[in-house]
Amino acid sequence: MSTGIWDMAYPGAHDWPQANDDFYDEASGTVTSRLNKLEQYKEVDNSSETVVKQQAHGSIIWTEAPSSTDSVDTIELMKHIELIFFRAASEEFETGMDSNFSQDLGDVIYEFKNIALATIAYIIRDGKSDISVISEALRTLGDLEEPITHRNRLKLLELALTSDSSYVRDAASLGIASMDNPEAISKIKQAIEIEKNRELKKDLLLVLTQLEETKQCLLLLE
Repeated sequence: MSTGIWDMAYPGAHDWPQANDDFYDEASGTVTSRLNKLEQYKEVDNSSETVVKQQAHGSIIWTEAPSSTDSVDTIELMKHIELIFFRAASEEFETGMDSNFSQDLGDVIYEFKNIALATIAYIIRDGKSDISVISEALRTLGDLEEPITHRNRLKLLELALTSDSSYVRDAASLGIASMDNPEAISKIKQAIEIEKNRELKKDLLLVLTQLEETKQCLLLLE
């Protein structure tokens, strides 16, 4: 079994609850199950209020305006996403080529947005999927052009930079490069400082250069 990618993200991260355990909701001060947590999306009516979901220890915040699509059966959605990851274990991935897994993962995120992304984050963090599948998932998250999930996808990739697997860290850096968001500059710098793999460190430096150039271009456009 592979190690969860968030084990080094924060102090005590290895003590985080597993996928089917309870986790602490800082906003309400209550403890609810993962399923019940996602199920709350179904109970929100159409209003201007924003729904905020927060993972354990405040690592990732899921923010999404409620709409009529919030009636999705979250349990069935979670089963569907878990099946996507299960099938991916028998697939071979090629650099620069779309895979059935990446297409299926993209489709479910485009349709269910942050609800799907929250489940994907748990599956990846649980560490039970093969490293190659996790890496393909991270590359896919970076390639997507889905604005609602953009910020949370970026956070997920930034956290993956702390993985103990160089393959996962490499995939995270590629995903961040694809997103080309200068907000990731500080995390890339931190990753460069602690990276021991020489080739990956060179790649991270290239990503840093790219993001800094993008930042300068955006400043010129202001």
